[in-house]
Amino acid sequence: MDPVEYDSGNQREFPDQIPEVSLNIPLEENLSINRDIDQKFSMPDRDFRTNFDQAWTVKVDTYSDITELETALKKLKNLGYKVYSRYENDNKDEYVLFIGPTLKKEDSANVVKQLRNIRGFNPEVQKYD
Repeated sequence: MDPVEYDSGNQREFPDQIPEVSLNIPLEENLSINRDIDQKFSMPDRDFRTNFDQAWTVKVDTYSDITELETALKKLKNLGYKVYSRYENDNKDEYVLFIGPTLKKEDSANVVKQLRNIRGFNPEVQKYD
């Protein structure tokens, strides 16, 4: 099969048939199946996937008005904080603004101290989930 070449104004149809390929690979006649496949494997004592250190976040405040949330979010972002928001307990009418997460609780506590100097926020440290 020749490769398809395209020049300016001279296009050829791309073939829609795939040629049959014969690989001619000989199979090993003495192929055996290991009967121990169903053997039970030992699992580690601890589940390493859930053995993570606790992370922390700062709950800045709860908002029922999305424009107030956006204003606060932009203000904190302009101050250099890593902010995010989500619904309050699956309530689509209330939003929560967060800063974080952090790996050390002290780092989140320092953010709370900084936010207490800024008017209009009611921050608290929470476990990050």
